[in-house]
Amino acid sequence: MTGLRTGYPGLTHTAKQIAELIGACDVFVEPFAGLGRVSKFINANQIVLNDMSDFAVEHLRTNFPQAKVTQKDFLEVMRECDASNVTFFCDPPWSRSDYALNPKTYCDRGVGEYYKQLREFVNTCKGRWFIAGRASGGARATATVYFKEYEMRTVVSDRTINGYPVKTLLVSKYFNLMPSSKNKD
Repeated sequence: MTGLRTGYPGLTHTAKQIAELIGACDVFVEPFAGLGRVSKFINANQIVLNDMSDFAVEHLRTNFPQAKVTQKDFLEVMRECDASNVTFFCDPPWSRSDYALNPKTYCDRGVGEYYKQLREFVNTCKGRWFIAGRASGGARATATVYFKEYEMRTVVSDRTINGYPVKTLLVSKYFNLMPSSKNKD
């Protein structure tokens, strides 16, 4: 692909299905909120959106006036918000090169480091968590490497890009507590 990437097609086209899998929340926290693609479909009493990108934070403040918007490292936000009534949705960078090509985004470490740090956090997390990742192929350092012992569901959009269906991998240990879904692999 040449030029700047125009967004994150996996979440653009699978956000609604992801929100349906997450379900209603008391407190919803998105530590890598980006443009809030999933957040706009979430049913929650309180929403906390965080991103390190100046562009994303401006967008979130404008488009989610009811949400608390922060600009901190994702782990700091997760530690501050962690409680039994919190649901985290994490969509860390899938490919560092995507961020390098787009000056409106933020990526300060390798993809594997994001997933490794998330893995360490969820081991002691009090809240529910869901982590997005690349559904097909891609770099070695994906959700399938760091979360292989957890259930994974591929969320498939009815949209296609270059003839291929748009997919997002969703990982969680909380699927077994939820109604079954047609999106389950």
